[in-house]
Amino acid sequence: MIHLPLERSRTISFLLSLTLTLSWGCSYREEKEHNRNPVPDDRTDNPELTSYSLVLDQVLQTECVDCHSEGNPGNNNVDLSSYESITNCSNPVLVVPGNPEGSLLYSVVARGEMPLFRDPLTEHQIQLVRDWIAGGLLR
Repeated sequence: MIHLPLERSRTISFLLSLTLTLSWGCSYREEKEHNRNPVPDDRTDNPELTSYSLVLDQVLQTECVDCHSEGNPGNNNVDLSSYESITNCSNPVLVVPGNPEGSLLYSVVARGEMPLFRDPLTEHQIQLVRDWIAGGLLR
């Protein structure tokens, strides 16, 4: 029997469960459409609202898409490289429009669980992700 230090064992258990959850959620495709709120189109009338392009530029492009992009074997079937890949993911809790606390993406960055093997996101970056989801996933 292999004995690992408790902290390392917990980390490995967490990573394995996260991998399985994300892999199942984004690879499972139902033919029926999920009961989700429709994703709104661009809204340029309110500059206070956080858009996907801002989140992409300041968070996803610099911190996430190295691992979570199409064709990357280590992405656990979570592609964060485009608006469509995020909003069309069959995992209904990856991003829940208007509900950051119910969104897996926000939860894992807010708890510092992602990005793996890198420094956690800054408070500003976490707030951008939260505001984008809370604002309804604006383009």
